[in-house]
Amino acid sequence: TVGSGSSAEKITNGGFESGTTGWSGTTGVIGAFAGQTAFEGTRYAWLGGNGATATETLTQSVTIPSTATAATLTFALHIDTAESGGTAYDKLVVTVKNSAGTVLGTLATYSNANAASGYQTRGFDLVSYKGQTVTLSFAMTEDSSLQTSFVVDKVSLITQ
Repeated sequence: TVGSGSSAEKITNGGFESGTTGWSGTTGVIGAFAGQTAFEGTRYAWLGGNGATATETLTQSVTIPSTATAATLTFALHIDTAESGGTAYDKLVVTVKNSAGTVLGTLATYSNANAASGYQTRGFDLVSYKGQTVTLSFAMTEDSSLQTSFVVDKVSLITQ
């Protein structure tokens, strides 16, 4: 059979313009704050930036249809830091978990060593999770000093 070729957005409120709608965890990181800018629109998720020991996590549950022939996760990420050198002191880990919270896969680990000016768009193939309801997790850990900001915007999961 030939697929309809239709694509569907599976993320709710991926641009954070509707505040915390669709997101769980440390939702206080969602908003428009002095010191950072959105990739598009006015709101974003600013994980980190504390300059003190902290953990912050944003999650969203999504269902990837069993009929999916493609499932592409993308998001815009801006990292700035007061840390120096190549040692990873502060991290953002992007994972896919099952409903029980077990990590099924780690998509990426970013750190202060990945700091760059402006946003960079990141992309991942999630078609291996088709037929499952999974939780996307953005988990930030910051050490005791020198802030690192992980600013996430325009989260999208397109299935086909």
